[in-house]
Amino acid sequence: MRLRNKIGIDERQLLRRFKEKYNLTWANVARIFGRSMSSVMQWLSGRRKIPASTMRLLRIFIDHPQIFDSYRIER
Repeated sequence: MRLRNKIGIDERQLLRRFKEKYNLTWANVARIFGRSMSSVMQWLSGRRKIPASTMRLLRIFIDHPQIFDSYRIER
């Protein structure tokens, strides 16, 4: 059974929500989190767990769009 985060959303769903919210490609997602496309695809397939540090940053970006906007502008 997969572990659920505090609000009951599967980690993979959270990652998909992030991608859709900011209209990103999976390559963009990989680059934002400093990971390879292979890692992101393994997260999505459930073969690999999303690292805790990535999940924290993902939640910050989803909950606080102004932080992500600031991050995007700086890049």
